[in-house]
Amino acid sequence: MNKPQLDIAQRHRTLTVLWFGLIMSVVMYFIFTLLVRPETNVTPNHVLTGALLLVAFVLVLISFSIKSRFLKIAEEKQEVDRVQPGYVIAWAICEVGALLGVIDFFVNNDPYYFFLLLIGAVGIAVQFPKRDHLLAATYKDLPRTSS
Repeated sequence: MNKPQLDIAQRHRTLTVLWFGLIMSVVMYFIFTLLVRPETNVTPNHVLTGALLLVAFVLVLISFSIKSRFLKIAEEKQEVDRVQPGYVIAWAICEVGALLGVIDFFVNNDPYYFFLLLIGAVGIAVQFPKRDHLLAATYKDLPRTSS
């Protein structure tokens, strides 16, 4: 392997570890909500939960757009350093959707809070880091390998 391909492999490994960590953080949020009980005298407000669901869904959609923009610029300018922030920002925005579920759990005590966690987790899971995005932003003459 030559130097650029080693760098690509290392960057891809780093992105994969970050991706896995963020998925596990959402799982930990869910486990946390199972172990801690909020006040039971709060009446669930389903309108608030619906609004939070909408916000979480919109955030996940926005995260795809942001990641796409970063990846496009990285490829056009051949700046591989823009790939990782694109992914991380997209994942962080998806995690905000999951955090809205934790907020809904504690503030609203709605039994459907886990849908917000699910929206965030799916948003992160679907955006698994692709090696091709790194290759596209590195050198146009490097051989492409899919993974």
